[in-house]
Amino acid sequence: MRYIGKLASVMLTCSLMPVTICLSQAAIESDLRNVEQTLKSLRPDLPIKQVYRSPVPDIVAVDLEGGTTLYATTDAKYMFAGDLYSLNNGISNETDKRRDKVRREILSREPLVDMIIFSPSSGFKTFVNIFTDVDCGYCQKLHSQMDSYNALGIEVRYMAYPRAGLEGDTFEKTVSAWCAKDRRSAITALKKGQGIPEKSCDNPVGTHYWLGQRIGIKGTPAIITSSGQLLPGYLPPKQLASELGL
Repeated sequence: MRYIGKLASVMLTCSLMPVTICLSQAAIESDLRNVEQTLKSLRPDLPIKQVYRSPVPDIVAVDLEGGTTLYATTDAKYMFAGDLYSLNNGISNETDKRRDKVRREILSREPLVDMIIFSPSSGFKTFVNIFTDVDCGYCQKLHSQMDSYNALGIEVRYMAYPRAGLEGDTFEKTVSAWCAKDRRSAITALKKGQGIPEKSCDNPVGTHYWLGQRIGIKGTPAIITSSGQLLPGYLPPKQLASELGL
């Protein structure tokens, strides 16, 4: 059904363009539709998120939920998985650039009020979103150095990612932290191995968890820069600052 809207858009645009350009756009839409329909007929379970033109002629890109990208020929006869590299002006991972852009756009729509934020008292330079698990050892180590990250001008924006899923002890503790009156103190206590009062409220923990799944988070801590780049795992303050160009 979504291609009906696209086709209507193409027809409207065609009325304002030369015939050759119009035919080219219609052919592109046909190729995208052909690839998607072929994949759905062969693998109905494939979680297709978006089908679009790749930078390579006659190759279509297929984004899946979870961050994987597939590539297929426009005749839908061949498909391959992996990253696409450009050799213009050096070696550049075009697939990674696409992933970064998608992550950046998705996270930019998340309300700051739903995050637990630790900001520099002065000298703000940049921010990172960190998907965190309150019982994760390296998440706890990262949190113990929060003052050092902040001193380097890095604002940390926590998003919830209980690795065991949306049930169990870690999930319940995470909800309690996000529902606490002083969320920063609550999550700090949990990351020190201390208990906090059980709380329940309308909270973003489930939203954060599924958002992490959608953009390919596999473990914690998962650091995402302001440009959308994923830096998996713990990084000491000075190393993170270096990665951020500070």
